[in-house]
Amino acid sequence: MLTQHQDIRRRIDGSIDIDFYRHAGLTERRVVMTNFFGGAKKLVKPLVAAAVLAGALYLAPTRDGAGWNGPSATGLGTISASLPNPPSTTH
Repeated sequence: MLTQHQDIRRRIDGSIDIDFYRHAGLTERRVVMTNFFGGAKKLVKPLVAAAVLAGALYLAPTRDGAGWNGPSATGLGTISASLPNPPSTTH
């Protein structure tokens, strides 16, 4: 069975230098995360701008002049969820 020669870093006593590999892994992870979040920063500004625009359009008054907090033109004959005054019964 043929295997590739692996260059494994070892300490003087012959054990594997785990601290070296741990440090190399953390350094590589830091580079990857920095590159990922650096690219994500480019998306944040357009997403925030779109959210602000959507919120402004949602809260804008309608064309008929009735604002979101004012009476509406169709609100004259509204149906209420509350019950009307109960009929009074006279005995």
